[in-house]
Amino acid sequence: MLFLLIGGIPWLVAIALGVAGNLITNLGQHIVALRKSG
Repeated sequence: MLFLLIGGIPWLVAIALGVAGNLITNLGQHIVALRKSG
């Protein structure tokens, strides 16, 4: 069980980083679009 937890943490971190990266990219695109329109 402990081994599964230790093995699962990198996956959770990778998924969290991927989600965070997508959010940051989307926010960046919105900001660029707002600047262009404004």
